[in-house]
This record gives sequence, C-alpha cells and structure tokens, in this order.
Amino acid sequence: MALFAERGYDGTTVDDIAEAADVARATFFNYYPSKEAVLLEQHGRLQRRVLAGTEALLDMPLGAEERFRRHFSQLAATVVSEGDRVRVLVRTLPFAPALSRADQETVKRVLALYAQFLADGMMCGELRKDLDIPIACQLLAGAWTITLLSWAYDFDPDPAATIAAKLELIFSGLLPPIGRPGR
Repeated sequence: MALFAERGYDGTTVDDIAEAADVARATFFNYYPSKEAVLLEQHGRLQRRVLAGTEALLDMPLGAEERFRRHFSQLAATVVSEGDRVRVLVRTLPFAPALSRADQETVKRVLALYAQFLADGMMCGELRKDLDIPIACQLLAGAWTITLLSWAYDFDPDPAATIAAKLELIFSGLLPPIGRPGR
C-alpha cells in the first residue's frame, strides 16, 4: 500500500510489490492474481468494518439524525486512522474496474441502510412526512463523498468536523417545519 501511495496505481508494478515484500514475483502470484487484487483485499476489509458499524446502528434505539451522526463519525474516524490506505483506494477507483465494481456494491448496501434510517425517522415523526427518501439518501451520500474526496486529495484535514457541519445543515432541512408537524 505504501508503494501505491507513493507511486500511484499505474506507477506501481507487481515487480515493485514483490521486491518491496522481499519475495519472488511468482510468490506474489501465489497470494494475489493481480495488483488490483491487493487493493480489493484492502477494500473488502474496510467494507466489512464500515457495514458492520452501520448495520449495528439499526439495533440501537436512536433517531435518524443520531444514527447518521454516529455513522459519519465512524466513517471519518476510519478514514483518518487508515490514512494512506483509504487515500490509495479513493484515488485508484477510476483506474481499477474490479475495485470500482466492489465499491458500487458497497454503495448500494449503504444507501439501503440510509433509506432505512430515514424511513424510521419519518415513521416516528422525527423527519418530515413528505421526505423523498431516494433524494435524501443521495444528498447524504453526496455530502460524505465530497468530504471523503476532499480529504483524500489533501484539501480537508478534518473530515469529522466537515461532515458534522454538513449534517447540521442537511438535517435542518429534513426536520418537520415548526408549527406544522408532520407536514
């Protein structure tokens, strides 16, 4: 992963990885069919971590807003703690088709969880009744995606503070209007 971070995906070869790992090229292929497979393994590990944390929020007696706050706080903590591993994955997505497909599957699963968070919030009256769930899911996912990209390309050193500020703004528009409950 350090090589990918230093040289980029295209600038890193299987020979480079084998040399850095102090193994023969053939030994590399005993473990991975391609350099993209190295990234897929990292992505899978992070995917499992993120999905487990997000799914666990469904079992907690929390409102929608608090679920999203905790979810995005967990995401921000993960990207910061994983550092260059996440940067490499984010920066490589456009160039690695299998990685991109794996990420699309993760996004589908996360959007389904977002929809459940929002539906639960609407059902209990926490969120406005006329909420368009697919649009709200896209808004929330988009807010995170731009935060992640800004961090991955070194434009934003504090994704946790950034996403918290975005959530504050987003949820002020998702709540029922004052004086008109359940709108």
